[in-house]
Amino acid sequence: MTWIEPLNLEYWTINVLAGSVEIWTFLAFIFISGLAAYFRMNNIVFLMMVALFGVMMSIYISGLYIFILILTCLAVFYSISKIVK
Repeated sequence: MTWIEPLNLEYWTINVLAGSVEIWTFLAFIFISGLAAYFRMNNIVFLMMVALFGVMMSIYISGLYIFILILTCLAVFYSISKIVK
């Protein structure tokens, strides 16, 4: 039987909920852009926040994947902000 530590948040969020680091990063980017659009965050502040999160996640994933994720986040941000308005 496998022992899972109750407060090991890295294991719970990445391995149990998402399956891999790439999927977790994609879900985190989409979640951040959805929340920013729902709360009507300023565009410049959102871009800076996503860029900083991309720099933090560059430890785990490659640069091309981060670029594609940022483009996807922008599309999600603008589409949800149009729906919420």
